Amino acid sequence: MTNNLDWLDTQEDFDRLENSAKVQSSLKRVARQPHRKPSIADELRSLQCKARDLLTDEAIPSYQRIIHLRRAASELTTCLRDDELRRLLWQERQKLRGVVEPIPQGGRLSLVEAPWLWEGVLLRGTSNLFVGPPKVGKSRLMCAVLGALVHGERSFLGQPLYPSHDPKILIIGTDQPQRDWAKCLQLAGLLQPDGTMHRSIVGLFHKGAPLCLDDEGIERIVDDYCRHYPGLILLTDSYHACLNKLGIQERDASFAEPCMDLTEAIDSYQATLILIHHSLKRSGGMRASEASRGNNALPSCVSQTVVINSLSDGNDNPLAPRDKRIKVMAEGRESAPIDLLIEQTDNGWIFHGSGEEVARQAALQGVIEDLTDRQYKALKDLCLHYQSTHKGMDAPHLGNALGIEVNAAQKARETLLALERKHLIVEDGHREPNGKRGGAPAALFRPVDEVIRAMLS
Repeated sequence: MTNNLDWLDTQEDFDRLENSAKVQSSLKRVARQPHRKPSIADELRSLQCKARDLLTDEAIPSYQRIIHLRRAASELTTCLRDDELRRLLWQERQKLRGVVEPIPQGGRLSLVEAPWLWEGVLLRGTSNLFVGPPKVGKSRLMCAVLGALVHGERSFLGQPLYPSHDPKILIIGTDQPQRDWAKCLQLAGLLQPDGTMHRSIVGLFHKGAPLCLDDEGIERIVDDYCRHYPGLILLTDSYHACLNKLGIQERDASFAEPCMDLTEAIDSYQATLILIHHSLKRSGGMRASEASRGNNALPSCVSQTVVINSLSDGNDNPLAPRDKRIKVMAEGRESAPIDLLIEQTDNGWIFHGSGEEVARQAALQGVIEDLTDRQYKALKDLCLHYQSTHKGMDAPHLGNALGIEVNAAQKARETLLALERKHLIVEDGHREPNGKRGGAPAALFRPVDEVIRAMLS
């Protein structure tokens, strides 16, 4: 009988055979073990690492990151939608900025007042909501303010400006075509004769090249602009047009969420957001925070709200000259409300004073128009007399000036008392009695300064 191990001539051959048997046995044991399927948590952790790598890779544009992340997700067993991938990118970006910590117990709060961009109207480094009806001049006014800042002007329409060195502006003008923006920038001095934009404008999105305020759009704003231009001024016109792609209705509770996301995303870059939005059809007389169209959450999530409205109420006499003045009201968390009256002309903007002053003048004009003929004539005579003599007039002289034939002094005195009750004139000294018979000194009356300006202007 032949031995099966006869061919093993040496110990070395025997050892080699034994090692081979051990290897085969190990392979069989490994093969019998089931393959472990990765958990959802493991796959999400791998996607988080991929998202972080994409965010730190400057060679990949912001709008391409979702494409790369989608490719990585397709190789996993877990199925993820695009909105979930965008949210994952958003969360990783927040982690890269650092953990947000509260002010600890006993911590010190800043008492520094908020810096202004345009005093009383626009705040720097935070969010501003600018609302008004269509075609009232919202875009042109904001471009004019930015033009004044770029050219280093120290005031605009009666309010101080605080320009920074070499300001940078990004315009997301989805609501207007390119040619309309060209006109706005030209009037603001931000367009060269050959059509080239001023170097301070780092980008202009328009109706033909829109940008939506979705996660991808906000990511592009942050990564392509805010990161490279700290202190960027971001003009968005209009908020509703930038949400069209999202399908969010103005009455939806989520209407303000893109604004909150954008504000949070640009906060660490000290960017200034100017958000143009449409107002209610009948917003005249409303507070600035109440005039915004749609859900009231939008004015609640910004620091400053500005409303612009035509002063004309639409019920004026059609034969009277049209009032082209515009009222600007602003209110926010950082200052008392402000009220300006301005006008747009072919040569720019004109400042007419505060809205409170204009309202006071309008009320005064109404009081004057309600006077009787005798009272109006008396007031006119008093104004002319004071303008020429800088002295008041007594009742007898007023009676003569009015041509009253019977009881002139008594009727003139009654007219003076009526004008005094309406606060149109004030007593200003006395005239000593003439003649030997003496008598009581006669009171002198003069118009108040506002009446003189209203009657003789």
